Amino acid sequence: MDEVREDVVVARINVARKDSQQYFQVILPRDTQKIKGIECSAVLQSPLPVTNERFLGNLQLQAEGQTNLCYCTDIFLDRPNAQIPTLGFTGDSWMKKAFEQSGMRETEPLEIKDCHVLYGCFRDIIGQKLKNDLHYKVTFYIWIERAPTKEKT
Repeated sequence: MDEVREDVVVARINVARKDSQQYFQVILPRDTQKIKGIECSAVLQSPLPVTNERFLGNLQLQAEGQTNLCYCTDIFLDRPNAQIPTLGFTGDSWMKKAFEQSGMRETEPLEIKDCHVLYGCFRDIIGQKLKNDLHYKVTFYIWIERAPTKEKT
């Protein structure tokens, strides 16, 4: 019996200059049937000036060949000393742990079918507000559903 497989694609953006805008693409596996959800996190890699500001920037993703199908979110820093999120092995697959060192992470559910490339844009806001170059890494996890593997008989 063929079972649908779930997987996660991890993509990272490194930000080093204030008010920078980065364009990128994420290529998904060929056998991707649909995108099921997205999670985002951020890790600061340089000292944060004394501020209550935690809003880092905006992330936008556009599905290939599908007009008006876009994902947008604001990225916040939960704690200035948050470590890189970890993946844990559970049974037969790698799963992102529900509670990370930077707090609770939840998947934002999506249902985008027949998409193999995501085009993205990230815009730094905190550097612009603080008028300072901050180094941080934005990581996003794209949960996908893949076509069943065909068993050899």
